[in-house]
Amino acid sequence: MDRELQEGYVFETKRIKMELHWIGERNLTVAFQEPFYTTTHLIFGDHRVYVCDTFIGPDSMVEIARIIKENGHQDKPIVVFNSHADWDHVWGNCYFKGAMILSHRDCKTRMIIEWADELKKNQEFQRGTVILTPPTTVFDTNYIFEDDGVEFFHTPGHTIDSSSCYDHREKILFVGDNIESNAPYVNSLDFDTYISTLEDYLTREWTHIIPGHDPVQTDATLIQSNLNYLKHLSKWKVDMNSLTQKGLDVHLYTLSKLVEKIITVGIQKKVDAHYMEAIGVLEKMEPSEKSINYLKLFRRITD
Repeated sequence: MDRELQEGYVFETKRIKMELHWIGERNLTVAFQEPFYTTTHLIFGDHRVYVCDTFIGPDSMVEIARIIKENGHQDKPIVVFNSHADWDHVWGNCYFKGAMILSHRDCKTRMIIEWADELKKNQEFQRGTVILTPPTTVFDTNYIFEDDGVEFFHTPGHTIDSSSCYDHREKILFVGDNIESNAPYVNSLDFDTYISTLEDYLTREWTHIIPGHDPVQTDATLIQSNLNYLKHLSKWKVDMNSLTQKGLDVHLYTLSKLVEKIITVGIQKKVDAHYMEAIGVLEKMEPSEKSINYLKLFRRITD
């Protein structure tokens, strides 16, 4: 593989289109383009190859194995890391038979509990035969490979089990879905913890940040925009009129995910007011199955 192509290039097989981006001497980001932009990140350590997230099935990981071999690392043990248990990051685990699969403890729990339902809902997207392959090794706070200078650590935010990977030698940080363009997807009312995670990213020394569904970041712009969004969300004061269309779609989806949690803990006036505003936004949209479902859901809070 041509190491002069440092700024990224597109490689396409008959079935899979990928964008490869070298960072430093041993970090390679592989961004799958279809059916949605998703990253698998590789670190070629002295003693192991680290595969961060495995996309939507074993067929995708065939290409990762090819890339590992083409770079001369096929004889090293592979450590698979799951940044969180969402299906689009773990379905390729089953390709790496016998490998160490590493994650936060809650990731393994979520994967096992949610597997059947997520496979049923999203089976059209699987690439190859997907088999439940949960983590073999879990951690609570962090797990570090001292000899390779690679660390994995718990960073709850997008989900309670979200974790990140840090290459201490090349100062590269892989964050999974904790940051995302337009707005992050939020699954918990614990906004303060999510905010703390992003603030911690800002204190760390890094040259590049690798998100799960966005291109490589070389500055803190995306972290800061996500942080600002979360701070407004924590006060239920997100200005929906200022959001991009994709940002609005994400925000409405987040509100729908939080309804049951809000009902469980009780309703506050500022929460009620924000959902009333969201209903007003939806009522101005062209009716669709999604918008109608959102309206029914949101009215459970406001009625």
